[in-house]
Amino acid sequence: MLVETPKTLLINILLAEMPLNELNEMFLALAKRLYAYRKANNGFVPKEIFEACVGMSGMSVSVQIVNEVVDAKGMHIGYAMKQRDSSELGDAWACLYHSTCTTARLQDTPATMLGRDTKETFGVTKPEERLEYLGVTIHDEPERWSSCLTVMHRRMVATEEVSQFTGTWKIFSDNDIRYHNKEIIDHNWYLLEWVLDPDRPLFADVRGGWWHGKDRGEPRPE
Repeated sequence: MLVETPKTLLINILLAEMPLNELNEMFLALAKRLYAYRKANNGFVPKEIFEACVGMSGMSVSVQIVNEVVDAKGMHIGYAMKQRDSSELGDAWACLYHSTCTTARLQDTPATMLGRDTKETFGVTKPEERLEYLGVTIHDEPERWSSCLTVMHRRMVATEEVSQFTGTWKIFSDNDIRYHNKEIIDHNWYLLEWVLDPDRPLFADVRGGWWHGKDRGEPRPE
């Protein structure tokens, strides 16, 4: 969380009063410096400015792997989600559950993004793992002043596997998704509503939720 100081207060006042087009030289200098830093640091920016960088981009790109849980007979149970650590970036989401995802970095490839996301679940990468590609979604992240374009994948896991995952995990039912369990980060409700739709389009706007027929302009069922 950003703490207001005399310095930040002065900066905010100056920026609020100056038209954006007159800040072009400052933005250009920042963009060049960020690009050089990312090139030299494997795509990273300092964590203190990560969320601000996401916000200025307007729309970030991420990869998400949904862990669908099945029983010994292969019957669907629900979805395993990981609890965000309180030390992670994003105070608004602290201690809430989500399907793990990773934000794209400058030098990323599909393999590095999927590997990084997989490591969040198992503690190691699994280069040979076969994941099901689901499609692409767009959701809002006002906490980061942006939207997110997310490339979605699915992994099928047995119930007993979840206890071996890295970190704190919990299995949520389909009704937890449909009725918006408050332990889950809100945009994950919408992403999983889309996953639950067998007729989901490959490219979907899930902002504000997803329901069967939304892409055809049909209202949300009561």
